[in-house]
Amino acid sequence: MDFQTSLVLSSSNADGPASTTLYSNAPGAGVYSEGLLVVLGQQLSKQLAQSWQWLLGHDATPLAHTAFGDFFFWSQKHESVFYFETQRGKSTFVDRSTEWFFEQFIPQSSVLEQVLELTKVRQLVERLGAIAYGSCFIAEPWQCIGGSGTLNDYSIGNIAVYNSLVAQHVHGVMSGLRKA
Repeated sequence: MDFQTSLVLSSSNADGPASTTLYSNAPGAGVYSEGLLVVLGQQLSKQLAQSWQWLLGHDATPLAHTAFGDFFFWSQKHESVFYFETQRGKSTFVDRSTEWFFEQFIPQSSVLEQVLELTKVRQLVERLGAIAYGSCFIAEPWQCIGGSGTLNDYSIGNIAVYNSLVAQHVHGVMSGLRKA
């Protein structure tokens, strides 16, 4: 399955993709498949990186985010792509190649269903509409503070604000765990 044909670009952002220096054929910044994956422009990438700098370091460059506000980032230090689950404050190694990430990893059916949550995204798009660039689906309350994450709990919100707030919450939780 080809990423370029399987994920349909529905809108784009004026500023260039954050990933062009890492992979010249990276898809352009914008919303793909009604928000299933959003490829980040430089400005939004920097905003997300700043929220998590305390945890991910200064070398993390967010490349794309999921419909639920988690994101994939490039680590210059490790020369690798990682998947970052925001509410857990946890990153998982994906691969050393941004090209493989966009062309081979993302289109896998298991990634579409288990990581990007295709079925859930389709249900939320039907209920709330597609997300725009700079937005994501947000469960209220967040699952990390006891929310159930059922479809009725979701609304559409600003991803930069969401990530900033979740980063502050996760930082507080992790700081409290270190003191205990």
